[in-house]
Parts: sequence; C-alpha cells; structure tokens
Amino acid sequence: MTPSLEPLQLSRGDLLEFLAPGFVHGLGNALLIAHGQSQLLALGAPAAPIAIRDACRRALRGLSVVRALLGDESNNPAAAELFSDLVEQLRVPLRDVGLEVAVADDVPTTATPPGVVVSTVAAVHALCAALPTGYTGRLEIGAAACPGEFILRLRLRAAAGTLPFALDFSRLAAELRDPAWAYDATGLWRAFPDATERTATQEPDVLRDPPMHDLDRNQRLALFRFVCSFAWTDLTISEPERRFVAAMADFYKLDQDEKAQVAGWLRSPPPPEEVDPTMIPQEHRQLFLDAAERMVEVDGEVAEPEQETLELFRELLR
Repeated sequence: MTPSLEPLQLSRGDLLEFLAPGFVHGLGNALLIAHGQSQLLALGAPAAPIAIRDACRRALRGLSVVRALLGDESNNPAAAELFSDLVEQLRVPLRDVGLEVAVADDVPTTATPPGVVVSTVAAVHALCAALPTGYTGRLEIGAAACPGEFILRLRLRAAAGTLPFALDFSRLAAELRDPAWAYDATGLWRAFPDATERTATQEPDVLRDPPMHDLDRNQRLALFRFVCSFAWTDLTISEPERRFVAAMADFYKLDQDEKAQVAGWLRSPPPPEEVDPTMIPQEHRQLFLDAAERMVEVDGEVAEPEQETLELFRELLR
C-alpha cells in the first residue's frame, strides 16, 4: 500500500519553527564568511571569491530545505546531498536535546521522492518528544533504494558508556499520527514510491549530433570541468544534471579514474582558474558550447545566473 505524501499532522509552520534555529545559525555563518571574505576581496586576496561562493552555496542549500517545508519540492536532489543539507539544519535543535546528527553510511545516489523533507523533519520532531529524559546519543539519517520504493530510515545510537533507554512509543505514535511509519527501539523507517522511475523520453539528451572530434584524455576532462562548472552556476546540482553528466561519461567512455574526477566536481565546483574559456582550442569551442547549453537546459528551466553565465561564455568563445 502506497503511503500518502501528506500524512503528518504538524503544520508546516510548526516544522519551520523547529528547524529555524539551525537555519538561522547556518545563514548567519554564511553571511559572516561572505562579509569577511568580501573585505579580503577588496584587498586582492586570491581565495576570497571561492570562499564567498562556497558560503553562498551553503546558505542556498539551507534555503532549499526551507522551501521544501513550504511546499516547493520541484528539485529532488540525490539522497546523500539532501540528507547532508538536512543534517546541517537539524544540528542546532538536536544538540539542545542531547543528540548529535549525521548522514548514515551507504546512502543511495538515487533522487529523493517528494515528501521526504517534510516527513523527515516531522519524524525527528516526534522522536525528540519521545526521547527519555537524559538520553544522549546520535541520530543517523539514511535510506535504502529497493525496487519501486525508497526507504527512509532514522536510526538512534546511544552514546558510548550510556544505556540505550527505550523510547516512549505511545508518545512517539501520538506525535507522528502516521501509520506509514514503523518503529522499534533503534529508530523509525517508512517507504516512499521510488522517484527514479522514468520513461525513456525523460532520459537526458546528451548530444543530439555525435562529436566530430577525437578528444584525448586532457580534452575530455576539460570538457567535463566546464559542464560541471555550468551545473554549479545556480549553486546546486539537480538530479537531471547528475543524470546528464553520467550519460555524458558513458557517451565518452570515461574510465574509472576519469569518472572519479568528474564525481568530485559534482561534489565541489572545479577551481575557477581551471575553467578559462580562452584556453579551449578553436576547433573544440562549438562542442564545449553545445554541452554547456544542454547542461543549463536539462532540468527544464534556465535560471537567470545560468543565462548570464552562458551569454558570457558565448562571448568569450567568439
């Protein structure tokens, strides 16, 4: 039986209030970093632009969690990315009840289904209410991808040297009021319909025309550096963008070392000095431009920063 995606009785305002300390803390840190680095930028510090960009990216990732709580779940990032964002927002409110929080190991790379953010925050809220007095330990947010299902798991681990006192299950059930959740002494879990199922027409269009250039290793990696850099223009990587890059990697037959480098650029943007458009050979410029255009279009919308960056890229390639 497929669970409802809006089963939880807490209002979105209640969930925002619960998450607010972590969001405000993270936003304050990001603004402090950006302010300090902007002063260094005025003095010509070479690392300042990267630090400012990273601070803005962290703030925007926190904002994406808040947007999901407000009902905007148009972007379904990979589970590891989403859980990492959630952990940052939950760290402060959970610290106040004696819990550390972390992303579990071996989280799947699949996209998260709609409803995961709201359900996770509401379940953590309920779990805090059901903790026995004096409980200290660690909460791990994880998931498993099964055929047709995405299993969300919240696992409790008592701190070393302490007894794993039982949860107040009656209080937990009363707070959740959701039969889709199952729970035991180790935590909670529930299933969602798999968000990764899609038809062939939804697969990313990698290259409409096969490239006429035989790229060597350095040229291939340069192409992927630019593609990944464009994916980061709006400071987040969407699931369609990840699929696009994966399909490109298969198309160009990247080896495992090359794929590992590309995966690193999807975790953190390539350094700006390594994506200089003027260094692209003349005969490869149209290929690089085509790939960049398809990257910014692959998620169905072109944000203003993406459009501006693409226009500048076109100018520099002339």
